[in-house]
Amino acid sequence: MNRSINLRTRLSAVALGVASCLPGSVSAQHLVIGLSPHQSPQEATQEVKDIGGFLVTLEPGDSAAVLDAYNVTTLGTLEVPKDKRYRSPRAILAKNRPVMQKMMRFAKAAKPSNGGSVLPLPDAVNLPALLDHAAENRQGEEPVDIVILGSPFYSDHREPGFAMVDGRYPADGHLSHNRGETPYGIDAPDKYAGLRVHLAYDGDTHMENTRHAVAVERWWTLNIESQGGQLVSFTNDLPTAIARVKSGARPPRHQYKVRPGDKMEMIRLRPVEIEQSIHERDLTTTPLPQETAAHARNVEVGLSWDNCDSCDLDLYVRPRDGADVLFFNRNKTADGVFFKDYLSSPHATGAYETVALDVPVDLGKLQVAVNFYRGDAPQGVRGEVRIAVDGATYAQRFQLNAKQGNGGAGVQDALDARRSTRAQTLLIDPLGIAALR
Repeated sequence: MNRSINLRTRLSAVALGVASCLPGSVSAQHLVIGLSPHQSPQEATQEVKDIGGFLVTLEPGDSAAVLDAYNVTTLGTLEVPKDKRYRSPRAILAKNRPVMQKMMRFAKAAKPSNGGSVLPLPDAVNLPALLDHAAENRQGEEPVDIVILGSPFYSDHREPGFAMVDGRYPADGHLSHNRGETPYGIDAPDKYAGLRVHLAYDGDTHMENTRHAVAVERWWTLNIESQGGQLVSFTNDLPTAIARVKSGARPPRHQYKVRPGDKMEMIRLRPVEIEQSIHERDLTTTPLPQETAAHARNVEVGLSWDNCDSCDLDLYVRPRDGADVLFFNRNKTADGVFFKDYLSSPHATGAYETVALDVPVDLGKLQVAVNFYRGDAPQGVRGEVRIAVDGATYAQRFQLNAKQGNGGAGVQDALDARRSTRAQTLLIDPLGIAALR
């Protein structure tokens, strides 16, 4: 699909319809349009030209603030004064020429992103900061439609740990924190009151897979609603987004609910290349050979629990001495990845956790820990740890007798000391699971 054609279609359609959102143009329409600097100069230049076409269709008194949606700087406010001298397209463009020139300089300075896991991602925008800006500069009580022509996947080079790359998205625990702690935090429940947000991204925008897009749409819906705003459109079908702006459409109905917790983790979805989860495989009945254990390849470690839906358990894996520990708050290292396996988990709030290692490891030096992070369990928590080596899969049941979670306290100390003194933390012997002890 040709991106420039997309943009011409999108902006010309907005131009024809936005001014008519309010019947008879009873009151002035004030819009915000966000553009990404992370595209080619040619694409950005075409956008600016199309915005010029949009400008000449505005009604007297209407205005549209155009912003660099990544750096959150105003490129200019396009407006049609309530003056009969500004009835012709030529007069409107002449009135707004300084702003259009500034926008053209922005377009010529645009730089495309490399894509993949390199930050920022193609068409990147800083959605939280952009919405903050729109809320702080909103005038009057009328709703404001914010049309964002860029990627819904947050990626700020200044905060790479929060980037929505490699199938990652924020856990609901971010909603329990403020903006100073996380870019996804909530400072006030009415901060975005009156904001109607339209995320309209192109079909070739960076996207890991459909599951990732669904998770990100759910996240922005809850994040924006938790601050009093509305996510009205989330689509790569640009005509649909345009029609929703034109008609003043209501937000789609949904049944999303905020999951309890305060963990500021970035959830990583199960990689699509893993065809069958470690939690779905038949167990191997023969012990793992000693020589294989000393140089184990394609190692996976999985954690599940089954008697406490409201409990949150965490898996910690250190592949070798001195290596970084893989867990919910460090879900990718040079040795492997940590991810949530929602396809296998029967509970949306207690997804199975899995670590897949990309390097050979010695099972005798591999460290595995399970920690009871949050919840109440009067009878303790029962679960299972699985270890797979080249597809051979072994399992061991466990019981944590702690009645409450500990928020992750002391797990790193337990790994360093190779022993646990807390009832919430259990160290697992990989060789024991593989029937070698």
